[in-house]
Amino acid sequence: MDNKSTFDGARAMNKMAVACHTVIVTVLEAAYLIEVLKGSRTTGYYVVFSLIAILPIALEIYLYRREPADTRLKYVISVTYSLFYLFVVFTTVNMITFTYIIPLCLVIILYSDVKLCAWVGGAGFVINLVFLVWQGVSGGIRAEDMATYEIRMALLLLVAVFLYLSTRTLEKINIQFESQSFYPEERETFQVGEEINEMIKTVLMSGMVKGDLRADLDIAPVSFSCWGMLSGLIQFTASKADYIKQSMGLSKEQFLQCGFDMIYQSIAGMEVKQ
Repeated sequence: MDNKSTFDGARAMNKMAVACHTVIVTVLEAAYLIEVLKGSRTTGYYVVFSLIAILPIALEIYLYRREPADTRLKYVISVTYSLFYLFVVFTTVNMITFTYIIPLCLVIILYSDVKLCAWVGGAGFVINLVFLVWQGVSGGIRAEDMATYEIRMALLLLVAVFLYLSTRTLEKINIQFESQSFYPEERETFQVGEEINEMIKTVLMSGMVKGDLRADLDIAPVSFSCWGMLSGLIQFTASKADYIKQSMGLSKEQFLQCGFDMIYQSIAGMEVKQ
């Protein structure tokens, strides 16, 4: 995977997620507007509902236009929609509103982020559990409705569990050497490459925390870029050592140091550069 494909993948996921969130809100806005026109909802409620629903969309579009591959977008979408969902569940008497969390689950599965999906699925379940407890304490649940509420909670639990399991499976999907005709050496090379990727990511994150590296680095593409530049620089130096000595008057070590410094300066923090 090269840097461009990594970047395009993040951008495509964000674009689809923002678009889906926008569609969800648009449909709900239209549905609740009809409720207002029918007299089932007050104008004041609709205004508050609209603000909670639309403002996050505006923020997401702003973040996407500023940086299409912004990794914060998936968290913004998840948190703001969960808050919107909390508001709707506690202010709507219609039983069907509990299903509003399902579209969000379908959206965030794009990211194959197990922790995020577990958080969203769990949040949907907990919000409804708290609502039902509150309804039970205040006497808002009739005996004949208990079976419906039990089905409601069972469905939400299944959604949360299946969301977690599906995302965990997607996260593990990678090159399946066992099912293809690869030599053991090729599999070992792949595993070593994955270990190198993780080590580079660890070093980069450590440098960002300490302030030695820029805080705005996108870890995945930067780690691949650094690996590619370093390996390319080393291979080039090894094959062109005589030419480098003749044309530049530099030894292999001096030329490599120059290249390493250039790569480092491209990701170094401002204080380090100064």
